[in-house]
Amino acid sequence: MGATPRFALNIVGFPIKKLSNEILSEILKGGADKAKEAGISILGGHSIDDEEPKYGLVVTGEVEESKLVRNSTAHENDAIVLTKPLGTGIISTAIKQDKVSNSIIDQAIDSMKYLNAFSSSIMHEFDTHAATDISGFGLLGHLYEMCSGSNLSAEISFDKIPFLKGVNKLANDIITIYHNTDAGRRNITGSLAPHNILSASEEKLLSDIKVQMNQRWNSQDDPELRQSLRNYIKQQGLLYFVYYMLDTNPEHPFVIELTEY
Repeated sequence: MGATPRFALNIVGFPIKKLSNEILSEILKGGADKAKEAGISILGGHSIDDEEPKYGLVVTGEVEESKLVRNSTAHENDAIVLTKPLGTGIISTAIKQDKVSNSIIDQAIDSMKYLNAFSSSIMHEFDTHAATDISGFGLLGHLYEMCSGSNLSAEISFDKIPFLKGVNKLANDIITIYHNTDAGRRNITGSLAPHNILSASEEKLLSDIKVQMNQRWNSQDDPELRQSLRNYIKQQGLLYFVYYMLDTNPEHPFVIELTEY
C-alpha cells in the first residue's frame, strides 16, 4: 500500500436483457465521479452480460519502493488504526434478503463512497510500519494475515470495534453467504485463544466482507504520537479512529486474542 493512483479501468457485469441502459449509465457515471474525485481518469474497461449486476474499478498506481507499505512488516507494540467502521458486507447481504431499512442502507453507501485517499496520505505523515485493506476476509482474516506475516499476535476488544449502526442485529437476522472457504474460516477462527470463542453473529461481524476497502495500519505506539494523530485526524475530518495493540507471542505467534478491557 502507499501508492498514488494513476488511472483506472471499468469492470462491469450487467444483465443487458433485464435492466435498462439508463441504469448502467448511472453506474458508470458514479464510477467516473469517484475517479475524478481521486484525481485519475478511467481509460477503458471490460464488460460482460451477467445475471447479477457487478461493477468495479481496476486501479493502477505508482510508488517508490522505499515508501511501499506492506502487510507483513508490523512491529511489536504497534498501535492499530482502523479508518472505517465495519458492516457494509453484512448490509449488502441484508439488502438482497430485504431485511434492512433505507437509513441503514444510506449510511453504508456513505461509508463506501468515502475515499481512502486521506487515510493513505496521513499514513505517510507518521511512522507507519504496515498496512492492509479489510475486504474479502474481514477484519479477522486480514488481521490474521498481518499477524502471521509479521510473527506477532494481536489483542483487541470486540466491544470497542466500530460497526455501522444496526449491523449487530442484522448479523443475527441474515443468512450469510461466505465467499472465503469453510476451511479458511476454520483456520482463522481456530487461531483464536480458547477463551475467546466467537458466537455465530460475532464471527459474521468480524468476517464481514467489505464492499469498499477499509484500511488499517500500524505505527509505533507513543502517547504524544497518538494524540498528535488524533488531533490531525480530527482537524481533517476523518470519521473513525481506533487503537489496538500488537504483541509477540513466542508460544503461539499467530494467535488473535479478542479480550475485554
